[in-house]
Amino acid sequence: MRGGITGAPDVFEGERGLFGLYARDPVAADRLVALSDDLGSRWHLADAAFKALPCWHFLHPFVEAVAALDLPPSRIRRILCRVPEGQEQIIALPWAR
Repeated sequence: MRGGITGAPDVFEGERGLFGLYARDPVAADRLVALSDDLGSRWHLADAAFKALPCWHFLHPFVEAVAALDLPPSRIRRILCRVPEGQEQIIALPWAR
């Protein structure tokens, strides 16, 4: 309690807490506790992967395949990339603006 104001003790894990409302996963709070057990004692930066290509991860195989061809752009007439259904709105179709 600070300044006379208290909050719900189950703000994260309660039925109407953050995990119940947004994660819709009954064990999300338990996973967060497990992930934060080493908070402040283990640094995960060494485990981080750096993104070599500035594009959506579904496009990486296509970009890498074209690069492996080692052709000048003038020799490529068309490229057909099949993406998982539902992802075309994110990576292939132009947005309204």
